[in-house]
Amino acid sequence: MDQKTLVLVLSLLIALNAAILLLLHRLHRQMAGPSDWAMGATCIAAGAFLDLLNPIPFPEVAILLANWLVVAGYALLLVGMRDFCEQAPRPMLMLGIATACLLPLLGMRDIEADHAARSVLVSAIMGSFSVAIAATLEGRDGAAQRITAGVFSINAVVHFLYGAWVLTMPTEIEGIDAATVIDLFLLWTIGLTFATGAALTMMISESLRDELMRQASHDPLTDLLNRRGFDLIADKLFATRSRDMHPFSVMMIDLDHFKRVNDTHGHEIGDRVLVHVSRTLANHLRSEDVFARWGGEEFVVLMPNCAPNQAREAAQRLRAALALHPSDPRVTLSIGTASSDGEHSTLTELQRRADAALYQAKRQGRDRAVDASEHASTNLAVNS
Repeated sequence: MDQKTLVLVLSLLIALNAAILLLLHRLHRQMAGPSDWAMGATCIAAGAFLDLLNPIPFPEVAILLANWLVVAGYALLLVGMRDFCEQAPRPMLMLGIATACLLPLLGMRDIEADHAARSVLVSAIMGSFSVAIAATLEGRDGAAQRITAGVFSINAVVHFLYGAWVLTMPTEIEGIDAATVIDLFLLWTIGLTFATGAALTMMISESLRDELMRQASHDPLTDLLNRRGFDLIADKLFATRSRDMHPFSVMMIDLDHFKRVNDTHGHEIGDRVLVHVSRTLANHLRSEDVFARWGGEEFVVLMPNCAPNQAREAAQRLRAALALHPSDPRVTLSIGTASSDGEHSTLTELQRRADAALYQAKRQGRDRAVDASEHASTNLAVNS
């Protein structure tokens, strides 16, 4: 198979990747990344195809445009990767860098004599963008993202080695002539096209799966964990207690007279109050605390490594925070806390005791925090 045929196959495969990525973008418009990847693949395919049209009128312009399209395509792949990874995509900056890197081509007017210099420059640029793409994915979770980072890392090495080979331009390497090396490079690029298309599709699939799992475990209004999400995380954390014996505390929180807010101001205002309260409380909890909307106007917090006195202080801190940053209309909190009192305490038991303390806070007039030990003492005094 000659080199022009390989380039044609390559351009058609990249165009197919672009079509698939564009379709995925149309199906999942809210996802950042696929649209830029589709545009990048389109540019690379167009650049590769334009390279096949020589000789055509103004070949110098055609070569310059073909190289710019390929390099701009890599820049757009990087833009999409940054957007997918929730980094500032900066498309104009990336395209500007790609264009600036190609400025030396303006001085390479001799198509044949400057072929090696052009190849070295373009390979170096494509290798550098491949490094940037791999670095963007460094440390990211997900097998597909690690695979994609590995593919672009290998691609960078291949481009740098190819550029170094062109720079020295030997007639053969251990019996392999120059044409064979170029063929092998084109075959690698075709393989890269398959690998990149599969890896990007896997990344989209992983992202969709993670989003579905998030929707299943988070409350859509407050973006806190819902009851299912809380149980999944809390059960795992609480299971470590049998090994580490760290104290755990649970806090049950309820908004006072919230039904009155909905009845007087409407459910839209009530929703705004819930969002305000959830954000205010979240800002005054520790990063290790597990905070969830338990249902309606009730919230729950699991606090690892939290002794009873720390739980009581946390409850008062939350009440003070909401008083300092009140909602409109203003609401108050009733809170019940409970802490583990032995290795046989269970999460369900802690929640039951905290809930009982919460209702004691309601009976005592609301807008207060009651600890389960205080509630037990009160009950004991009443019974005696």
